[in-house]
Formats: sequence, C-alpha cells, structure tokens
Amino acid sequence: MSLLSYFFKKSTGGSVPAPTPTPEVTYTSVAEADKCIEEGNVFEDVGDFDAAHQKYQESLEFQPNYWRALMNIGLLYQIKNDHTQAEKFFVQAQNTAPNKYQTNYNLGRFYLLNNFPEKAISYLQNSLDLKPDFFEAATLLSDAFSEKNEVNKAIYFIDRAINLQPNHTGAIGNKAILLESLGRIDDAIALLKSHPNDEKLNL
Repeated sequence: MSLLSYFFKKSTGGSVPAPTPTPEVTYTSVAEADKCIEEGNVFEDVGDFDAAHQKYQESLEFQPNYWRALMNIGLLYQIKNDHTQAEKFFVQAQNTAPNKYQTNYNLGRFYLLNNFPEKAISYLQNSLDLKPDFFEAATLLSDAFSEKNEVNKAIYFIDRAINLQPNHTGAIGNKAILLESLGRIDDAIALLKSHPNDEKLNL
C-alpha cells in the first residue's frame, strides 16, 4: 500500500494498518566486522591461528556472509591443509563477492595449488580483469597455463607480469624456462643476459 493511499484512508476514517518503518541504515556492523578482522590478522601474524579463527567468526556475527571474514577463514584452513573446509569458505566468499579481485584470486590460487589448473584459470582471469596491475594473478595464470602445456599462453601472462615488475627475478627466470621448453634457447639466454647484475639469473 502506498503512503498516499494510507493517508487518504486515514483522513477519510478508513481502517488501514500503519506502514512498516524503514530500518535506519548504519555502517556500525561493517566497522565492527572490520575491527574483528584486523584483530584476527594480528593473531595470525604471530601464529595464533585459533585466536585468529575466533576473531574471524566474531566478524561474521556483526556482518553475516562478509567476504573478508569468509576468505580469511578459508586461508586458515588452507594453512592447516584442510582442503575441504578451505574450498568451502573460498567458494562462499567468491559467491558472496564475485566482483572482488581478492575472492577470485584466493579461490583460483587454491585450485592451482591443488592441481586443478582448469578451474584456477577462470578465477585468476577474473581477478586480473578486476585488477589489471595484479602481478601475482598474472604470474599464477602463467603457471596454470604452463601446467596445461599451453606454453604460448603461459608466456603471454608472464610477459604481463614482467611488464608490471620488469626486474622481478622469479618472473624473468620463469620466462626463460618457458622459452627453453619451446626450443628457443637463444632467446632464453638473451633474456638472462639482459639482467647481468642479478646474481640469481647468472648463466
């Protein structure tokens, strides 16, 4: 029933129930949830994973289905090698916040670490699309395509990573390995020689 019809019926003596008040929008619950997460991060940094888990769960009391809390709980289960629970919380976080690059990245990384590169690729690609300067997503996409023996695609994404961090030793070394796997030995050697001051890349 519209407010107009409500006031019309009230003015004419008609019987009509009062409209349901709209709840006031506040951000207190989000702030409290974020505070719990930050406290949980401190516990996690010092290795107290049980206390961290408790804080992340407390965060969900203030903000149910909060993607940050769900994601952090998933990371704790991943540290404990509880893959079933880790996947459950990573999936829930991504379903709750599909447009967050972090939720896509962590779910994609989980699948890659557990030898599911095909599943990993779609989420890592989403993460990179949402945050085009995300170096880690680009490198993991390269790893995923490498595991599928799609070397040219792997090189494409490691090139994207190198464009973001031109002197990253790991990325340059990975590209050299990929070039070598294609039989492009001279290109791999030239790449390594282009960074003569990096001892880790010395021939």
